[in-house]
Amino acid sequence: VSKFSPVAITATVQPALGANVTARTEYDMTYRAIRSTSVGAGINRPLLTLNATWAKQDSLSKDPTDATLTLKTGLYHSLITSVAAHTPDRRFNGSWSWSYDLQRKQELQQRYTASYMAQCCGIAMEYQVYNFGGIAVSGLAQDKRFNISFSLSGIGTFANLLGAFER
Repeated sequence: VSKFSPVAITATVQPALGANVTARTEYDMTYRAIRSTSVGAGINRPLLTLNATWAKQDSLSKDPTDATLTLKTGLYHSLITSVAAHTPDRRFNGSWSWSYDLQRKQELQQRYTASYMAQCCGIAMEYQVYNFGGIAVSGLAQDKRFNISFSLSGIGTFANLLGAFER
């Protein structure tokens, strides 16, 4: 049994200004197998950012009686995308993110955010939908939340004093 944590190897390539591609893998020293792999690409423009990532993680376990390695594929296998935009003065901001479970063929999460930030104060809103799918918690298959926060310069941010507004 190895005393080391998995070894992560990450490579990032920037083929052009404002564009990048990143690949990452984790090798488990205990089980001598690849634990996770991901490949992502992004484009960063002055007012817009786009990202997409494919990720896969497997579950590894060893039988204590005969030290046989068991590789259970698909602990997760997902596609994650996001888009963010803002005005030149960065007062108005908005973003959208989405993740999809390729193994179970279902949407996992979708999130929308919007904010307005002035010199003295600001407001931000977020709407999130999370699908639990096969791992329903207390009979809840889907969770929808709406969050609102206020910022006051020099004082701080106040967010959902009574928690997220759930539906």
